[in-house]
Amino acid sequence: MAGPAAGFTATRHMTGPVLETENGDGTRLDTHVRGYHHIAGADGGDIWAVHGHYIAHVVDGAITELTLRLFYQEGNLAATADRPQWTIRAASRAVRATARAAR
Repeated sequence: MAGPAAGFTATRHMTGPVLETENGDGTRLDTHVRGYHHIAGADGGDIWAVHGHYIAHVVDGAITELTLRLFYQEGNLAATADRPQWTIRAASRAVRATARAAR
C-alpha cells in the first residue's frame, strides 16, 4: 500500500477519548471517530467523510477485530465506487475487519 492509504491522496482520522474495558480474553476499546479522505480530482468532489464509533478488540497488544458503527457519511459518497475495499456498507451499519498483527 502506497501513501496514507491506497487510493487516497491524504487521510485524517480524529478520535475522541478512548474507553478501555477489560474482558476475559483481552481488552475492548471504544472511541468516536471522524475520518476525512481526500481523493484528488474525483468526480463529485475531493472529500469523503465518515463519522462513527470504533470498537476494537485487543489481545496481547494487537488489534484482532475492529468494528466501525457508522453514524453518517458526507461529501462525495461516490468517491470510493471504484475502490470497493474502502466502501462503507451502510445497510449493515457496521464494518468488521480482522487484523492480523505481525508477531
